[in-house]
Amino acid sequence: MAKSKRRRNYGKLIIRVIFVFAIFYVTSTFYDQYKEMKYLNAREEALTGNLKVLQKDIKSLNDQIENSNTDEYIEKIAREHLKMVKKDEMIFIDLGKAVK
Repeated sequence: MAKSKRRRNYGKLIIRVIFVFAIFYVTSTFYDQYKEMKYLNAREEALTGNLKVLQKDIKSLNDQIENSNTDEYIEKIAREHLKMVKKDEMIFIDLGKAVK
């Protein structure tokens, strides 16, 4: 009869050890998932901020594309970048100012 009590005690001990390991495993899994979710939420916020900036850039570029065919825009580019002038216009150069 003494042998059967020992076997039962070992059985209870094994069940307790398995239960402790299961609790440890579940706890460590939840902690790892918590860290991963925290990282992913921070990354999502950063990417959302980048997305908003890129959407503003796209809107600006689309506006420039729409305005690129107008006469005013073409004239502005010709004056600023190509240094062109209209017929009968005079150009004054400020010698005190550095020329680009």
